Amino acid sequence: MALYQLTFTSKPLLQWQYTAPVNASAAPNSNFFKGVQWSPDGTFLLTCNDDAVLRVFSDVLGTGPDLGEAPPPPLAIPGGEAVYDYAWFPGTAAGDPASCCFASTGRGHPVHLWDACSGALRCSYVIHDAADAPTAARSLSFAPDGGQLAAGLDRGIHLFDTARPGHASRRLPTHARGGEGQPGIVAALAHSPFDPGWLAAGTTGGAAGLYDTRAPEALCLLQGCAGAGVNALRWSADGNFLYVGSRGRGGGVACWDVRGGAVPYFIPRAPAGAAPHQRMQFDVEPAGRHLAAGGCDGAVRWYDLRDGSQADACFVAGDTINGVSIHPALPLLATASGHRRFPLCPSSSSSEEEGEGGDEPGPASGRSLDLAEAPALGLGEQGGQRERSPLGLARCSQGDDPAHGCNVLRVWLLDSQPFDLYSERSGSEHGEAKM
Repeated sequence: MALYQLTFTSKPLLQWQYTAPVNASAAPNSNFFKGVQWSPDGTFLLTCNDDAVLRVFSDVLGTGPDLGEAPPPPLAIPGGEAVYDYAWFPGTAAGDPASCCFASTGRGHPVHLWDACSGALRCSYVIHDAADAPTAARSLSFAPDGGQLAAGLDRGIHLFDTARPGHASRRLPTHARGGEGQPGIVAALAHSPFDPGWLAAGTTGGAAGLYDTRAPEALCLLQGCAGAGVNALRWSADGNFLYVGSRGRGGGVACWDVRGGAVPYFIPRAPAGAAPHQRMQFDVEPAGRHLAAGGCDGAVRWYDLRDGSQADACFVAGDTINGVSIHPALPLLATASGHRRFPLCPSSSSSEEEGEGGDEPGPASGRSLDLAEAPALGLGEQGGQRERSPLGLARCSQGDDPAHGCNVLRVWLLDSQPFDLYSERSGSEHGEAKM
């Protein structure tokens, strides 16, 4: 049970930040972050960058808000090739080092289980396709009791017994050759918080499904999700609603009532006109009242889960916010920013301005194609920095403007008050009463 509820009466305060290291060889198109996750006990922060390195931060809460000093280096774990997904073991507790572990999957690699304290590889879970060739999973999810690990791939889900690493798994098909089910790659998985047998799956084909891992077929399907495919899923605090995140133009977050199959409301991707194809995380606060989602304009927006209306918004970085994670017990929000940028050749006019050194322009003379800077977002260029249109968003409180930070991992202190169980019900309960 959460001990606080958000009030949004004051701006978030920056408590801690970490800038991604530059790695031109492994990440030539910007070493952006790929999401962020608090550990179940709130002690660790786990993230990954485009250089395929998993980074574990274990001293975030103890460093304090002194931004003048660089934070201690994280535990860096090479993930091999491109990392697709990662997930914490549900029983992770700092007081029990044996429980501190997480799983990751990447291109050309099996599912690995890593030690979050030492970075050592504990074991691997191998998936074979129909031709008996090893294949990589695209999404991961642990059951709430930690006994089962689900791995999603093309037209199927492989279920592993966490205590039995290796090749032994059971395949749960998500799409039949006759056209029934969920077409595409299973890009998102989420176990129900109350029934370890219930598993939600989202595919690149634009459908979300609910499965009972003890049965061979889907319980129900949500077809025709807006956007270009489902790549993020979250359950409500009471387990009655599933929030389905879709990418691409027209994407957003749909609220799905799994009890009757209705969709009470849809939250469109903000700002209007944004069409990101990278995975954009969102998270539900422990009290179950609000949902936090990042945007291409560097803002985090909060939505009231009773009706899907926007409750608050705040700029937290000068780049795409692709990762948001709410602390499980404290009013803290972790945000990760960044997106892929492609360098372009310098124009002839810029070469002439360089004079004799124009034939060999330096890094500052080149231009880059920034996929997040589009006219639809209301962003322009002024003095080499992006100028933001007046969207009515508040600036977060810190010494420097957060809009100047790119490829940055940050932790914010949110305005809150003690949670009163008797005066206010959770967000999902409000939504149930209203419907």
